Amino acid sequence: MSPAELVRRGFRAGRPPKGTEPLNPAAVWQKASDLLADFRTRMTAAALNPDDVEGLIVYIRASAPDDPLMTLLSEGHEVAIHRLSAPDVLVLGMIFRQLDGGQAVDFPMQFTGLSERGLAVLKKAAELQHRLVKLTAPQNLN
Repeated sequence: MSPAELVRRGFRAGRPPKGTEPLNPAAVWQKASDLLADFRTRMTAAALNPDDVEGLIVYIRASAPDDPLMTLLSEGHEVAIHRLSAPDVLVLGMIFRQLDGGQAVDFPMQFTGLSERGLAVLKKAAELQHRLVKLTAPQNLN
């Protein structure tokens, strides 16, 4: 296992959350920021670059519950709060993107207990993000 994979494995260890109540936008931002900070701290402790980790908040709109939408934490607090404050938005969790030996690894993390449908949408978001990263990789921009 690579050092990055060991960090990822330790970060993901544990049980999924059991609560089913949706989080308000401020709580989502705080939870997402805390998780990203924790992951980056683990990267630093393993002598890896903490900037090799990015986080995206995954949410859906009531009008399209099977189509995940994402906002990067790096876009900032105000942008995220604005997007997540719409009355028809439900936050599912996050996608973390970690560089591991030059390859992007994307994996989901749920914030609350999700139905099978919710889990499928969160996984779909990770797959979409992974494909997007592959399409925009520097070798594909020529």
